Amino acid sequence: MTRVDPSSEQAVITSSPVPRCSFCGRKGALLYSGLTDRLFQAPGIWRLRRCPAALCGLLWLDPCPLETEIWKAYQTYYTHGLQPEPETPQGKTGSAHKRTVMRLERAIYRLLRTPFRLLGRGFGPIEEAYRSVRYTSTPGNIRLQVRAALYTLWPERRAATDHQMMYLMPHPGARLLDLGCGDGSLLAGLQACGWRVEGLDVDPLGVESTHARGIKATLGTLPDAAFPGSSFDAIVMSHVIEHAHDPEALLLECHRVLKPGGSLILVTPNTGSLGHRLFGEAWLHLDPPRHLHLYNRFSMARLVSGIPFAACRIRTTARDASTLFHASADIRILGRHTWGSKPRILRNLWTRGLMILEALLILVRPDLGEELVVILEKGVEES
Repeated sequence: MTRVDPSSEQAVITSSPVPRCSFCGRKGALLYSGLTDRLFQAPGIWRLRRCPAALCGLLWLDPCPLETEIWKAYQTYYTHGLQPEPETPQGKTGSAHKRTVMRLERAIYRLLRTPFRLLGRGFGPIEEAYRSVRYTSTPGNIRLQVRAALYTLWPERRAATDHQMMYLMPHPGARLLDLGCGDGSLLAGLQACGWRVEGLDVDPLGVESTHARGIKATLGTLPDAAFPGSSFDAIVMSHVIEHAHDPEALLLECHRVLKPGGSLILVTPNTGSLGHRLFGEAWLHLDPPRHLHLYNRFSMARLVSGIPFAACRIRTTARDASTLFHASADIRILGRHTWGSKPRILRNLWTRGLMILEALLILVRPDLGEELVVILEKGVEES
């Protein structure tokens, strides 16, 4: 057992070495070293290893924070409030210049948005049409289907809508658990679709925020909650599995508390993405020391193969890719990124263009999206 970065002024995060792949036992090849927390300044110097097996490619943190110590990496996490943007000097780069740039950004945004607004006025609200066609059992009339098809021309918004629905057809009255519910915003949207929702999170502030929305939430881990078997019709986890010390045990517990025929939806970073290929060790989703395991399509398939689900579908998405590209560019240039900061106009145009390129590339290279979306279904005969 080692202590990382003993010179840090903050509390040291105690860790242990993890030289081998948890799937096949092979010694991991060193991929990146000398990594620090580029977002929230948790202490430590970290390395990432990659499994050399062609049909795996799992990435993991070595050394890995102990489960009893990992809380130290979340003391200034974004769920505890946004970091302030750094102040800029007055003059040409001061507040007057900033206001001018912001006005220009808004003008360009309105210009780029105009075609979609005109299409929306001509055919009706296209997002609502997309939700209706994609997430109900009735296809609707030709007019509705045309409006829904137009929404697919807006890849960023379409991907965001799919995530808001968590790729689930609404089942009014069915019971849904959001594991890692954060502030409850995702649950609020799913509740509006008719789900009976509740959340679970290890962050007291997240649970408190979820309660403030009038939604039930429990503080703790899934084993701590000790739900009876076959409790939920659906479980959703958005950017949670990569934080788990024992992801296989977590998935087994999810399988136990799902009802027969229920669905588990995972969303997690994709190490095979265009962004990781472009930015390498500056890729935002590496996020040491909080992301303990990172997956591509092959390593995710290996993980879920050990769980007795009846069906598994894995896809990728470009959701929020422009924000990720902006943050990764900051990390490459500045060595860190201020959470919540907005890109300037040229960066904004560049990252949005790159996001559109990624969305198009996914059509021919389905593994290039920034996120993996994993849809698992429990067999109807299971108890």
